[in-house]
Amino acid sequence: MIEGKKLLEVRPSLWNFTGWYLSSLILIAAAVAVAVLAENAYGWLVLCLLVIPLVVILWKRAAMRLTVFEDQVVSSRGVLSKTENHISCADVRAIETQQSLLQRVVNIGTVRIGTAGTEGWEEEVFGVPGPGAVKDLVLRQKRIQIEERREAHRDGE
Repeated sequence: MIEGKKLLEVRPSLWNFTGWYLSSLILIAAAVAVAVLAENAYGWLVLCLLVIPLVVILWKRAAMRLTVFEDQVVSSRGVLSKTENHISCADVRAIETQQSLLQRVVNIGTVRIGTAGTEGWEEEVFGVPGPGAVKDLVLRQKRIQIEERREAHRDGE
């Protein structure tokens, strides 16, 4: 059970799926052309099937969530079956953001979180809107949590 207050919840930005959008638009345009030129129902059937990539985009976006609480970061993956990864803010040893030029223009990027107990990155989330703000929030919560532990330790002595 998560006890801290929820500070931020992000899902992958719709900008993250630009490739899916472009391929869908090209396929839809081709299907419309076939439907109009061939003047048969098969073209319209193909057009209806091309709605599937749009459903995939929404499904993929719904399947990932990164939530920052006062004391931990939780990443959730999946729609029908769920996987959650809880990382204490105090245990964060490294947090990295990565943005390509296009991602910088639309302010999305990848956030990677590393802890002392793992080699490499404990968590990696793609297409995060405002990755710099997410990084700053996690680091701020880490400082607050470490200071609270120090005060508790001093009070216990």
